[in-house]
Amino acid sequence: MGRVYSIFGATPVDPTTARHMLRALAAVERGFKLRRFWLTSVDVAGATVVRVALNRVTDAGTGTAATVTPHNQSDAAWAGDADYNLSAAPTVSAVVHLWEWNIQVPLEIVFADGEELVVPGATNEGFSIQLVDDPNAVVQAGAIIEEIE
Repeated sequence: MGRVYSIFGATPVDPTTARHMLRALAAVERGFKLRRFWLTSVDVAGATVVRVALNRVTDAGTGTAATVTPHNQSDAAWAGDADYNLSAAPTVSAVVHLWEWNIQVPLEIVFADGEELVVPGATNEGFSIQLVDDPNAVVQAGAIIEEIE
């Protein structure tokens, strides 16, 4: 098993226009697997249903630096790049999966071994979690990745 990292937006955000909630790009020398991701909302006023896309992306876009934390404190810092609340969307090369999410209930997707999204260690290769629709609510996103050895 490779090094495991949590990636998350430091603060909940209102994704009115910045709907790519979380984005990570591999370091050139190290690819990774997306093991799980989650979205939560503190707005429980309405049962709003939005579409959530897991995308393959090929550039960074523009956002706020996301917090990347190794699960083992002796592991090195992650060499990739991660942002949340992207004001300029990354280029989406493919929509890998699309879910419907009722924002009153947290969404957590856990991939089984062998079914994770694998991102090669190449320049500008990564994933994004995108809210296709505006939920009109404050949302927070996070993910767990594992470096490929």
